[in-house]
Amino acid sequence: MAVTGTPGTGKSTFAKRLVARLKSDGINCSLIEVNDIVHKHKLYSGTDKSGAKIVRMAALNSMLSKNISGTKGIRVVVGHLIPDLRIKPNLTVVTRLDLDKLERRLKARRYGKEKMRENLISEAVDYCGQSSIKNGGEQYQVESDVDKRDAIRYVALRAKGLKSRRPKAREYSKLGQLVHLIDRGNKYGF
Repeated sequence: MAVTGTPGTGKSTFAKRLVARLKSDGINCSLIEVNDIVHKHKLYSGTDKSGAKIVRMAALNSMLSKNISGTKGIRVVVGHLIPDLRIKPNLTVVTRLDLDKLERRLKARRYGKEKMRENLISEAVDYCGQSSIKNGGEQYQVESDVDKRDAIRYVALRAKGLKSRRPKAREYSKLGQLVHLIDRGNKYGF
């Protein structure tokens, strides 16, 4: 399965909670962080003007395939690059976040103005969710604690081979929030 979302939306936190729940239920599972693979194997060719790594996607796809096939049980693959990779998860969870909260998180991470703009727009238009559709499988968007709890429960029950009611399908529109950010002064040059 995959967990994706714009940087700062809580992908890793959600995935760690999911894996902890699965392990507590006695389910063999592993967490595969895409960024960890990129850094460990130096799968980037340099950095762009904002300081972000330029990932060698073909090399990442190859290394990720090796990591996935080398593990048993449920693999929870986490990263914002998932929509652009050649993996076909049975289920994808897309983490979403209010743009004001995302702005604060990205500032705390010391993202530059250009990177802030790019990520706020990505979240507003649901880039990760819309781009993940082509990978197939079920997809759920989670933002609230209730959404996250329901998605974790659903995955855990399915992993045990039990039937479970699917989480409520949600799509979160952030375009109004983007307009609000622009109205507050357009400091990111939207």
